[in-house]
Amino acid sequence: MKRLILLSLLALFTASACKKDQKKEINKPVSEQLHGTWLTISENSAYFDASNNKVFEQNSTPGTKVIINENINKFDNQDKAVFSSAYSVSNVNGKNYISFTQNGSTQTYEVVYVDTKMMTWKQEKTNQTYNDNGEKVASKQVTTINFHCPCRD
Repeated sequence: MKRLILLSLLALFTASACKKDQKKEINKPVSEQLHGTWLTISENSAYFDASNNKVFEQNSTPGTKVIINENINKFDNQDKAVFSSAYSVSNVNGKNYISFTQNGSTQTYEVVYVDTKMMTWKQEKTNQTYNDNGEKVASKQVTTINFHCPCRD
């Protein structure tokens, strides 16, 4: 009986400790919540015409790795380095953004969601080309990237 009570108390203590750790993590500034090793679980680019109708969609293969600490480092599916860059985090009108340089071009994504295990970035660009049986121009491109942090499971 004592053993059952002790096991129950241990389970309760462990569960409450995890919840406290998650709360601490969520209460951190976004710039700190981004730190870690993230794997893409989906990357989708949707292209829209001037009437905001989706005209084309492109999905990338998941599994690229992004490590965020002092810099942002991206690796492809074979763990080959794609780029490394300094980055900055900003807040504009209540929205958080991450900006970095990739292939000589500044990329800025809205950090739509981040918690201890999941993160979503979104980027909107105007007048973007895409290839659908030839090169075409879309009025707008919306890219959404969803990440999972397996290090925090």
